[in-house]
Amino acid sequence: SGCTLYSNVTLAGETGSVIKPSNSVPLQLFSGVGLSNVSVQNLTFEGTGATSTNTQRFVQIGAGSTYVSIENCHFKKAREIALVLEGCQYVNVQGCTFMNSVVYGAEIRGASSDVTISNCVFGNNGDSGAATSNFGRGLVLWNTSNVVVSNCVIHDNSEYGLRLYSAASD
Repeated sequence: SGCTLYSNVTLAGETGSVIKPSNSVPLQLFSGVGLSNVSVQNLTFEGTGATSTNTQRFVQIGAGSTYVSIENCHFKKAREIALVLEGCQYVNVQGCTFMNSVVYGAEIRGASSDVTISNCVFGNNGDSGAATSNFGRGLVLWNTSNVVVSNCVIHDNSEYGLRLYSAASD
């Protein structure tokens, strides 16, 4: 099963730290809602990239979470979406790579606000090396406000590199 994140916690790795979930891990590997001051740093998450009925999100933080920081992490081959932030405020995503996920590299949605994304790479999503999907979006910003994206590289995603949605639904 997945792991629950808590407020005022930093999940940090040392140089070379890699988390490799199997295909049997449920929807969220690390998740939490209503969090404050949560940070994920210096970790590599590497899935199998295989499509399966067990979709996979490496990190999912939602509903009412504030002061969320994702820094210097590498997300590779998620079976669905590597990073999902939903309904979060005061978000910093910095120095991360999002590569080869079956669906999206990262999705920030659900009335999230005050988001900064900097020095990140979003590439080859939709082509995990093990499966090709009908999706393949690098970065999805859906129903968000006050977002700054700077110094990012977005390349070779099979559907969209950057997708902006203005409403709560497609």
